[in-house]
Amino acid sequence: MKKIVIPCIAVIFILSSVLSIAGCQQTETQTYNNYLFGFSCEYPDGWALEETIPGVVVAFVEPSPVRMGRTVNIVITAEVSYEFSGLTVEEYARNADEQLSLGLDSYESLDEYSTDNDGIPVLVRTYSFDMNDTIMKGTQAYIINNNTLYIIGYVAAPDHYADYLGHFNLVIESFRF
Repeated sequence: MKKIVIPCIAVIFILSSVLSIAGCQQTETQTYNNYLFGFSCEYPDGWALEETIPGVVVAFVEPSPVRMGRTVNIVITAEVSYEFSGLTVEEYARNADEQLSLGLDSYESLDEYSTDNDGIPVLVRTYSFDMNDTIMKGTQAYIINNNTLYIIGYVAAPDHYADYLGHFNLVIESFRF
């Protein structure tokens, strides 16, 4: 089961390298389509797409100038494996939580809720962890469909976490196959 949790930890480390420190809300959106992994979602208008990060399908990058070397990213990963066949998002999340607690300093699960997109279960978990003596707050949405695990992730400093949470929720709510 440890192999199955690796994508979850990878998303956190990718997000942690490009964290939020400021934000603004926008209402206009664009549609992103990924034909290889068979999904689409909305993302904020004006945000850049980054599809060259190893292990990441796409990162939506906020348009604000880089401050202190960090920007906001909302990252989507996807991994195809028969190991996900029959696995529920709750089972994946339970195992991911265990691995995250072992792999991240001061990891704490803060909140969790279940929803669905067109009848496909989605589990959303919010957590905190220590990164270089800074407590960070993140949220990941787990979706399993047709032997593919999708993780949509967002990490920010707690005092700026709410700045882009609406954009993260937009991606989750619009995610379709």
